Amino acid sequence: MLKIKQVSEMTSLAPASIRRMYQAGTFPKPMKLSVGRYAWREDDVKSWLDKLETVTNAESKP
Repeated sequence: MLKIKQVSEMTSLAPASIRRMYQAGTFPKPMKLSVGRYAWREDDVKSWLDKLETVTNAESKP
């Protein structure tokens, strides 16, 4: 499980950007651990990064 700071470091996104993206449905949603505590599954974040890389690579090919 990753805290938002770890997700931010892993993705190079600011915590505020991560929150906006998951609220918009474009980033994996965190799991609620307790009142006010959330965390992301590492596999979900890695899958999102892999998908992003695949789309980016596909768009850059002529």
